[in-house]
Amino acid sequence: MRTCLSVLLLLVALPVLGEEPSFEDEVRTKSTAHTTDFQRATDLADAGDVQAANKQLLDLADADGSPAMSLVIGNLLYNMDRDASYRLHKKAFDAQPKERMTNLEWAMERHRKGEYAEAVPLYEAYLKLSPGDKKTYALLADCLLRIGKLPEAVAAWDASAHARHHVAIDFAIFEIYGEISPLRRRADLLERVKKGDASAAEKLIDQDVNMDRDWWNGGPDAEALKHDAPLVEQLLGKPSKRFQAIECWLFIFSQEKQDEVAPVKARLEKDGLIVGQGSLPESSLVAARLFNAVVAGNIETRTQLLGKFRKELTDRAKSPAGDVDALNILCNLSQDKKDETLELERYGAERYADPRFALGQLVLMARDKKLSLDSAELKAALQKIPENSLLQRIVLTLAGEQKTTKEMLVAAIKAEYRHPSRGVNEYPDSYTLNAYFQMLKQKL
Repeated sequence: MRTCLSVLLLLVALPVLGEEPSFEDEVRTKSTAHTTDFQRATDLADAGDVQAANKQLLDLADADGSPAMSLVIGNLLYNMDRDASYRLHKKAFDAQPKERMTNLEWAMERHRKGEYAEAVPLYEAYLKLSPGDKKTYALLADCLLRIGKLPEAVAAWDASAHARHHVAIDFAIFEIYGEISPLRRRADLLERVKKGDASAAEKLIDQDVNMDRDWWNGGPDAEALKHDAPLVEQLLGKPSKRFQAIECWLFIFSQEKQDEVAPVKARLEKDGLIVGQGSLPESSLVAARLFNAVVAGNIETRTQLLGKFRKELTDRAKSPAGDVDALNILCNLSQDKKDETLELERYGAERYADPRFALGQLVLMARDKKLSLDSAELKAALQKIPENSLLQRIVLTLAGEQKTTKEMLVAAIKAEYRHPSRGVNEYPDSYTLNAYFQMLKQKL
């Protein structure tokens, strides 16, 4: 269940004897009464059958039909089936437009869908009923900014009291701009593997290795790997070099968590991969993970690996079908060769719709003092990925304090909401966003 709803449920007071139960009492009752049903759906989703889990929840909502149940199921499906949650939260709001919970959930749905003007009065209605929920002022600020109400946006941000509520604000922003649930992403890949789509095999294992619940928390899902690896083995064939490389990767991944280097090198040598005279795995995604382990363990250097695999990786990256992972490996291995890296990043920016290459190109140009606000490369990136926080930081750095405009700050704030910059602990946080709001406040 979503944190937002769980917290609200804890705030709901028990009905006073003799009084008619409120809407929030009804929400609480529905949640409690169907605990077993919700757990059954959760178990299905954990097993990879998200479609069946979602159907069970939707059947519950349809059978009950009440606005309270629509709200509860809408929350459960918020990051699993976005279309269904949007519909259910709308139904709950239409039936109970004066309730704080329906206003908040419907506001968040409209916000996430980019319906900023429509979300503003909903957030405002909710905040009149729950003025102590400071983090929601930060969400209101985003919507106000995006419809051009800049002074009001700054005032809403100030009302969020960032210094005292920054963690809650970070998670609230994720609720709007975070990715769909990793369970859903895994289920989609699992369905492709079951249908015989070999191109999804390594992606499925990669998802299992990093079940990223949000921008800060994630890790391997042992049960998912236990379930999915045999399916990938069946699809690719155990004797195949492609599956053997996956097995090697999973073995090395288990060793990495223990900081063991010797077993990593021994396994790579045994499987004839990467090190020494070892070959490149068929999957460039697997190759990338193995290269990371080799470099991190000081088994071989980037320069050594580049010397051995430059041609094969280049052929993959520039093949008619393309291979974005191969090109990204080349960029990482050639870090000590700036001219070569810049050429690769430029090629990637022109060929692939992957922001890593456009940004890599700009960072290298800036480092060599060859980037300005008028550079064609910068303008092209702003057209393609305007809400990228690193890109907007580059713009502000090039502009400097004197040339930074109100419009630049607005663009930077939008990008920070979309995905906050990494802070001192290398995790995304809203401190840069707060700084931009203070700068915008001064400009206004």
